[in-house]
Amino acid sequence: MGYSNSNMNGVGYPFMKLIIEARESYALFQHHDGVTGTAKKHVMADYGQRMSKSINDLQSVMSQLSHFLLTPNKAFYDSSSNKRNELWFEFSEKADGGFKSLFSQRVLDTHGYEKGLIAFFNSHARARSEVVTLRITNPNIRLYTLNFVEGDEDEEEVPFQISPIFDDTHEILNGEFLLSFVVEVPALALKAYYFNELRAEEGTNP
Repeated sequence: MGYSNSNMNGVGYPFMKLIIEARESYALFQHHDGVTGTAKKHVMADYGQRMSKSINDLQSVMSQLSHFLLTPNKAFYDSSSNKRNELWFEFSEKADGGFKSLFSQRVLDTHGYEKGLIAFFNSHARARSEVVTLRITNPNIRLYTLNFVEGDEDEEEVPFQISPIFDDTHEILNGEFLLSFVVEVPALALKAYYFNELRAEEGTNP
């Protein structure tokens, strides 16, 4: 049903090829060489590259479909081919390629007064409330959600905590911080949180 609905709205079919290729790669990973660790180095490298590509492709699919689902008026959604190549969202973890270090945590750039968006998806059939921690570049931000009341946007501030990051020598990193806050997402739903840098007249976060 989900495929049929998305295909009807013009956003589903172009991504089916990527999903099928990722599924085929996943089937390859179940080969006994991959499971038992007896594969030769060049085979492991090929597995890693295929896995990295599959992850990036699926993240692209999830980015596009999340953007569609978060669009208020889906009847006028622009699903033209040039829009399908845009990366609407970046993920907190990115696939770097290869097989030695597949993932690295992404640092969220929180500079700028323009509204930024952080989206969370709850795949469970029940509501979830959890503390989430992200790496950011600027601690002087405001964090809020938007509630639509009679066609107007009503901002609701979200409390959060800023923590320092220490390197291997126990020195505080400059330019990177930890942002922690409670995320509440209904069952099988997407939830958007917004942020922007504090202006000079708004002060700074302690």
